[in-house]
Amino acid sequence: MKYVLTRIAAKRALIALAFLGVLVRLLLWLVSKGSNDAGIWESHARRIHEHSLTWIYGQFRPENNTNFNHPPLMGYWSECALAVANGLGLPFAIVMKLPGLAGEAGSLYVLWKLWKERGGADPGLSALVLYSWSLVSILVGSYHCNTDALCAFLCLLSAYLSESKGKYFWSGVALAAALNVKIVPVCLVPAALVLCRRLRVLAPFCLGLVLVIVPFVPTLLTCPEDLIRSVVQYTPRVENWGIPYVLGNSLGNAMLGSSLRKLMAWYMSVAKYLILALPLAAALSARLWRRLDLYEVYTLSYACFLILAPGFSVQYTVFLCPVLFAVNLRWGTYYSLLAGLFIGLVYLSWWNGTIPAESIFRAQFPMPAPFFGVIAWAFTVGIVWRILRAGWKRRHPLCQPE
Repeated sequence: MKYVLTRIAAKRALIALAFLGVLVRLLLWLVSKGSNDAGIWESHARRIHEHSLTWIYGQFRPENNTNFNHPPLMGYWSECALAVANGLGLPFAIVMKLPGLAGEAGSLYVLWKLWKERGGADPGLSALVLYSWSLVSILVGSYHCNTDALCAFLCLLSAYLSESKGKYFWSGVALAAALNVKIVPVCLVPAALVLCRRLRVLAPFCLGLVLVIVPFVPTLLTCPEDLIRSVVQYTPRVENWGIPYVLGNSLGNAMLGSSLRKLMAWYMSVAKYLILALPLAAALSARLWRRLDLYEVYTLSYACFLILAPGFSVQYTVFLCPVLFAVNLRWGTYYSLLAGLFIGLVYLSWWNGTIPAESIFRAQFPMPAPFFGVIAWAFTVGIVWRILRAGWKRRHPLCQPE
């Protein structure tokens, strides 16, 4: 009896801890404006309202970081958020962050349900607590002021509906919805299609995925070239992260400078193709030998995106988080801590010292943030290696909590 009471008390304590993590997210949402993106989104919303979405795509110039490079649906959302904020007398950032918060709530629920289905109440509760305190998710979802956390949730939902529920049409719809939030999940599509081993899986998945085009249709009919240039061909600036950071810091070497400049130019031109090719190769292997599931292939795709990205923004770190937690709770916890320390130091370095808190990005990430960025990047490389090695050692896909 005493043992039962102890277990009940422990479960209640863990539920309270998860609830506290949610409260931290809500508090940070209310007392912060976020990064530069808050002001940029508000500017986008005003320009869309005053002119049109077609007009704002036509204003895109690659050298101008404030130009609109998001799918059309997010442009309409920003205009709606501005109207709601003005109507209720709220700060724009409070309303603009709502999709990210909703995405985080969705990720919490799916991860709890997924691990509960795999191993019972205890793994489910562990997933709930660990993700509720995921540092990178808290910072991006509640502070940054962008839509990446919603996109990350929809990708997790796509994997869950396909892999755990067998609802392939709705899995395709979820991935299509993610592509209407950010274009980044395009790196998941080739590998996901290859992993569909039978026509009865591929056909409904593709039918759901093709719905991605619907919100794009009006803009494609009016300004297709502007849309492609703004959304598809957009590359973020080089930051103190990953391979471009290493190559960029080596350019001053007198002996290797010329060769490294050529290598840097070559890498920047092929990186996008490598991001698609490596997960595709893993998916082909999974199709042939059935050693990886969709959670792992999505994780590999996002890990390759972060490892190889020719340009980088701190909010991209959240893309990997939900699907990685779905693969392995321990890896997800370590990654969220390392990446969270990295981006937290970036936000703190550029905090303007006021409440509501705002971080004004001015140049490349200041030290010591890049040091933690290198550690987070190296850990991401390790995730790829661990997934591939684990997949090679087993006959069928299997994810176990650790």
